Amino acid sequence: MTRLFWIFWPMITSVVMGQDAWSFRFADTFGRSRITDIVETGSGYVAAITQYNLAATPSRRSYLAHVDYSGSLTDIIRLWGDSLAASVWALSQDGSGKISAVGDQRVVEGDESFCWYASDGQLQRIDSASYRASGLWRIFLDNVHRESNGDLIILGNGAITEWVSWNTIQLIRINQNGDSLAGFQYVSDGILAGRDITRIHEDTLLVTAYGVPQLPFFEYGFASYSKFSNALELVDGFVGQTLDGAAGPLTFQNNISDLLHMSQLPSGDLIVSGRRGAGSSYRAVIQKITTQGDWLAAYLPESEYPLDHPAALRSSIVQDDRILLAAMENFFVGQLVFTPFLPDIPNRVRVHQLDTSLNVQCSYVVDGIAENAYYWVDRIKATNDGGFILCGGRVDLNAPQFLFEGWAQKFGPEDCTVGIQEDLYLAPVRIFPNPGTEGFTLIMNGPDRSAVLELYDMEGKVVCTGTMAYGTIQVDASDLATGMYMYRLVDPLGMPLASGRWIKE
Repeated sequence: MTRLFWIFWPMITSVVMGQDAWSFRFADTFGRSRITDIVETGSGYVAAITQYNLAATPSRRSYLAHVDYSGSLTDIIRLWGDSLAASVWALSQDGSGKISAVGDQRVVEGDESFCWYASDGQLQRIDSASYRASGLWRIFLDNVHRESNGDLIILGNGAITEWVSWNTIQLIRINQNGDSLAGFQYVSDGILAGRDITRIHEDTLLVTAYGVPQLPFFEYGFASYSKFSNALELVDGFVGQTLDGAAGPLTFQNNISDLLHMSQLPSGDLIVSGRRGAGSSYRAVIQKITTQGDWLAAYLPESEYPLDHPAALRSSIVQDDRILLAAMENFFVGQLVFTPFLPDIPNRVRVHQLDTSLNVQCSYVVDGIAENAYYWVDRIKATNDGGFILCGGRVDLNAPQFLFEGWAQKFGPEDCTVGIQEDLYLAPVRIFPNPGTEGFTLIMNGPDRSAVLELYDMEGKVVCTGTMAYGTIQVDASDLATGMYMYRLVDPLGMPLASGRWIKE
């Protein structure tokens, strides 16, 4: 282990934004940086940082960093030495304050191991261990699950050869000392990636996975939910449902097709977030289901931009009686996001605050469009004061050679904004087609309620009005000029419900 001090980093930025709020950025000359996870300690926060260099043969470095309650870096350590590639993806903290960092390491090509490193809240090493991924050429993980007895369950992914995409799920149970207690491995004939794991019963764990063209243990579908015993033996499972709960074939648009991050409500029901659509039509989505997979509710936000995308490693959390969903608006697809990519457009991050029935209460915004910056979100994490932290990476598009810098931003519980603003959705709505030529259909999800639609041109003139029936309205815009329009929904008392943009081509 090598201990490095912050004074050697050429760019470490901390910005205090208001009471209980700050922004922290980290970069050096090695390459691109991401903050992949963060946990709160008694003296501040510990962040996991993974870096990628720009050499012809890429390598990766991993670090743990301590940040105080004002967002200032106080210490940083290197994990897993001078491996060819070393990443840290997930952090977990037990009741004693011990922090477990989990990632992967490659000593030479084809020699892959999942790694565990334990430290206290001040980055003092406690223990470490590695678990060789036998038969796998390259590995990756999204999440870990901590049991009430302190055990950790690692949900890893792998490929069986250098030329195959992710096609293997690996589960590993380790105790508080890092000893491996149980394991499970499944190799699919098609693409397969495990995304999240949680406990739904005293003797049952639930694992979500993405798979195309086939799912593990099932013959059809896009999202799978697999039940495991405490010994990590496969027991049963179910396939994800359509987003509205209606019977019919699953498609990329009507199913949570990837990411599949889970949180459990006090009622026992599950909140599952992720993305729908394919590479040219990504949208964030969140769904409420029972532990048997029965549909209860869904929320499908859409910005006015062609593509949105949820946070990559953890896109939603349950916090008290509210749910937070993080999404990147104006998402840049680019190349596959493993390095990560270099976007050339700015974007915006919006956190939707929902109640437990998935009705929108308010939202939080990081406006990269105003800054000419692109934000990549890995996780949203709750904090003890009722706020939350977003973490991932940030690209300054004004810089001559812009690269991802590690980024974390803290929000207080009072930072949520309520009010009609451009493209701010206060009720879950869908509008399609958008852009369109002859008109559009607008659907408002949730409880059936009356609403009046007002459509404005860009000069603020009302060009069309109408009343929704059973949460739906169809608008004939064939007589309107091409261009951008603003719509607004209000209830019978004039209270705002939703707003957004529609483009006529």
